[in-house]
Amino acid sequence: PKKTPTNPHTPPLLPGRWHQLPLELWSLIFIHLDYPSLSAARLASREADHLIYRNITFKRWNNARMLAMLEGLTRTGRPRRASAVHSIVISSVETRVESRAVDALKSILQISRNLKILVLPIFTRTGGTQNATELCRLLELFEAPPTFRLCSFTTDAPFGHDAIQFLGQQRNLNYLEWDGEEARNGPRKNIPSDVLYNLRYLHSISGFQPFASAARHITHLSIEMQPLRAMCSITPPAFTSSYHPEMEEVLDVLSDHLVSLKIVERRVEEATRPIRLATFFKGGVPPNLKYLELRECPSTHRALEFARHTNSPPTPTPTLGSPRLHIRSAEGTPFIKANALDTFVLQAAWMYPVDNHSREIRHFAEMISLACPSLHYFAALQDDLSRIEVYELEDGKTVACEGKRKPWPSSRYWADVR
Repeated sequence: PKKTPTNPHTPPLLPGRWHQLPLELWSLIFIHLDYPSLSAARLASREADHLIYRNITFKRWNNARMLAMLEGLTRTGRPRRASAVHSIVISSVETRVESRAVDALKSILQISRNLKILVLPIFTRTGGTQNATELCRLLELFEAPPTFRLCSFTTDAPFGHDAIQFLGQQRNLNYLEWDGEEARNGPRKNIPSDVLYNLRYLHSISGFQPFASAARHITHLSIEMQPLRAMCSITPPAFTSSYHPEMEEVLDVLSDHLVSLKIVERRVEEATRPIRLATFFKGGVPPNLKYLELRECPSTHRALEFARHTNSPPTPTPTLGSPRLHIRSAEGTPFIKANALDTFVLQAAWMYPVDNHSREIRHFAEMISLACPSLHYFAALQDDLSRIEVYELEDGKTVACEGKRKPWPSSRYWADVR
């Protein structure tokens, strides 16, 4: 009988009981095993090889396991092991990083030609200067042509010229989370316009501008922006003008595509002008947007305590007007055409503390709801996220969500919106 041709990159059907569970489920099981248990599984059946090495996960950096992983992937007689690697995740660094373990990781990345998911948030919280120096040697991988084509990449590496060159070669990238500060060496460069056309999910603390030319089909966006400064440091910031050129660029490029949008402004001084929705979204909230999160985040409590312990007036609460006149209310105007918006999360200086401004927050939420009937949830955040007040909106009225599922369970909720 003729043999059915097989794809050399597809593992064969497993004998015995292995095939009774989906491959993805076995991979999830092996992720949560410790190293001795993995070794036992490997000895129990050679067919477990490609499952064990499919998803390589380190909850914490482990020098010995990194060396053992490289030895296992390169062992003679197991050529399929390296090609089976689908994802590599290293979540944290809590111990001393050895140079030979870093070399081992570099080798693993170079031989994992079918790698699709890479998670390396290990460059800023390194546990010491020595660890930071060792881990920075991984950045050399950005300089050489990559041997893999990623679909998802998460890191906090410095966002410099080498990183831009690396991203330019990842044409299959669909999800990108870059928590590294923008490098200050030399003039700022942007990603070329002919790459990243498959990118749909983007999180960047370096803002949107480096990606504006390339990432023009993003549906889920989370960025940090530099705050606007008040015109005068003596006069308290008025709720009158918050035009932001970077926000205008985001809306100009992505308005027709956005499903989820999260904007964070890191406040660095007391005289930072607060966000005013009417000018922040002067062209209107994107019509297909389902989730909107805006946060004015002071880098410390200094800006908030400044208003409490000096003679400076606090940040003014916006004048909302009567809910019946919501069409004339400037703050509600951008939401009139937002027919898909379900959840609006807001962290604003005028709300602090949340418990003392419950009435104003409810009034504000109801005014937005009257302009945007599709709005289902409104959440007010405390500056340090210690307090989250969530309201459900029914017929333009707020109802506390006590005992109900919260619409803002984590800082990654923006990426989970469907």
